[in-house]
Amino acid sequence: MAKVEPELTEFVRAAIEKAGLRLDEVADKAREIIVFGSRAAGVHSPNSDLDLLCVTTAPGRRLKSARLDLLWLRPEIIDSPGWQGSELAGHVAAYGRWLRGPEDWKTEVFASPAAVQKKQRQLADRIQALEASWLNLAPAYRRRLFTLIRRDLQRLELLRQGRPVLPTPLLDHDWERIDDPMGSLVRLLRQASNLGDKDKAHFAAHAAELLLRATVPT
Repeated sequence: MAKVEPELTEFVRAAIEKAGLRLDEVADKAREIIVFGSRAAGVHSPNSDLDLLCVTTAPGRRLKSARLDLLWLRPEIIDSPGWQGSELAGHVAAYGRWLRGPEDWKTEVFASPAAVQKKQRQLADRIQALEASWLNLAPAYRRRLFTLIRRDLQRLELLRQGRPVLPTPLLDHDWERIDDPMGSLVRLLRQASNLGDKDKAHFAAHAAELLLRATVPT
């Protein structure tokens, strides 16, 4: 396996073992092992999970827990335009830390129109779900759904620009530095071309309410 910082290596080993696996068994099975997400970028918090991508001809089942998100992909998937044009591929190519295997496919990634369209559909679903459930949601859940949508709007902008999607902590950091969050949201909403004006107006109204409450002193 490639040489990485001892702290990351031990975290990978511990997370895999807690999931009932062994690192050497995973290594024997995979031709590529890649850490991605906030831990790969060095912007994780103590509670951040481990995002791990394994490329193998004999994939196992996906594991997802509070400490580990383990994704298995076949080599033919990794080599396909569908994967190389995806949001995840762009992120992994930019921020991934290879523990094993070649990194040759990194130069082939691109932000495809399909990735942009997929993100737009995700946004539409989340915005419509927020509108449908708004009156029944506690304030904390309203803020949580708003944050998920705001991050997806940021991701959509990056995809449309042909840039890799940032790890979530960096998205949040960039957002916190914005002087006019409401103006930025309206600008980002304009890019969601599959959203109707009514959906955009509803989300903007909910966003304005949440942002106003966040600035009112208690």
